Amino acid sequence: MKGDVSMFILKWIEHLNDIPILIIAALIFGGLGAVIAIVARRFVFPGFRREEGEEKLAETVHTSILGFSAFILALALTSAFSNLAKVEEAIMQEALDISRLSRELGALGEPAAAAQAALKDYTRRVADEEWKTLGQTPPSLSVAAGQNLHTIWKEIRKLQTNAALVPEQIRTPLNTFLERIETARQSRLSFATYSLPEIFWTLIILFFIAAAIMDARHPHRKFGVAMIASHMAVTGVVIALVMIVDNPFSGQASIDPAIIRNALNR
Repeated sequence: MKGDVSMFILKWIEHLNDIPILIIAALIFGGLGAVIAIVARRFVFPGFRREEGEEKLAETVHTSILGFSAFILALALTSAFSNLAKVEEAIMQEALDISRLSRELGALGEPAAAAQAALKDYTRRVADEEWKTLGQTPPSLSVAAGQNLHTIWKEIRKLQTNAALVPEQIRTPLNTFLERIETARQSRLSFATYSLPEIFWTLIILFFIAAAIMDARHPHRKFGVAMIASHMAVTGVVIALVMIVDNPFSGQASIDPAIIRNALNR
């Protein structure tokens, strides 16, 4: 499950679009970075003169902190995009299974009309309702969609009692596609609850604070403070991007529910 800190932040931003999230992150991290640097200049790096060797050592430490920060952010962003790609691939397969089940039911004609209707309702509720509940914090599955899936199961079992209508070569695909759809639905919940480990966010924040403190080594005039704020704002944008991509069912970067909604139009 997502950690307490990231869950609190995601709960706060889940109703915002991606662009406002990025802007807010830039403003917050830029302002915090500048404040931390100004405070650190007064208490951590008072205005005494350091030797050349000490200054080189400080520069090495600062560069290392920035390098480690970039590495952690790149690792987090890569992991988030990798998870997004896996989710999209799984949902494409789910849509294909829905389409195949609909084709098998359609071949049975009027006796399968109730199952077809329940399958249509299921796809609609998944796309319109379940996507929203999966994008919330904490994520959940739609109760109504679950009831539709149960209705499909009952109708298929009713059809299978007629061996003349549903022989073995048709019975097996019906069972297979229905099982895959049920499994895919639980997998979507699993993908929605997956997140980067809390230690990632802890390290990112610690590196951010450390980088802001190291920026305080030199006297700060307006230009210097503006540069520090700009640097930290960019870092905040990348952090916000990781959080956006880390939720595959919410925001403009999420998986399009039309993949499921249009499954029956194939």
